[in-house]
Amino acid sequence: MINFDEASHTYTTEIEGAEMVVPSVSTIISNILDLDYSGIDPFYADRGTAVHKAIELLIADNLDEGSLDEEIIPFLNAYKKFVKETKFKSQESEVRVFNKNLWVAGTLDLIGSIGGKKVLMDIKTGQKHKWHHLQTAGYALLSDNENIKRYCLYLTKKETYKLEPHENNSDYSLFKSMAEVYNKKGKFK
Repeated sequence: MINFDEASHTYTTEIEGAEMVVPSVSTIISNILDLDYSGIDPFYADRGTAVHKAIELLIADNLDEGSLDEEIIPFLNAYKKFVKETKFKSQESEVRVFNKNLWVAGTLDLIGSIGGKKVLMDIKTGQKHKWHHLQTAGYALLSDNENIKRYCLYLTKKETYKLEPHENNSDYSLFKSMAEVYNKKGKFK
């Protein structure tokens, strides 16, 4: 079982009565690739979180659209357009997952299907980065499904979307290597 503290964005699990911190997919990628997002305006992180929550509530048929901040509405409309045009059928959203063997945790944005094929999607409200394919590979590994089709769904404030497939199977071995290096780093200090 995996626990998540939203305030600190920390995953933990209990092993033999002791609470152990488990790195996230994003933590591993950021650390290994030496990415620094500390200078990013918190507005954008908060907006992304709000868009994810709105989509989660929409899927659960529990969204009061009248309560949404005007900044969120264009992104939600882009998501609705994506669903209508691709006939995406959501099966799960915002699912916490943990792979004990890799010692990695994360939250899957969306699992569903397009054209009868099972898909894993990571929702993005910001710009595209070269490492996003590693993130979806990490999530696929956490869901124990390397055969699932992986995508990033980029939503824009112009109410448009771009669905980018991540089809390179070498992403899996690369992410596994990154997780192993990350989890072993402390043993060599």
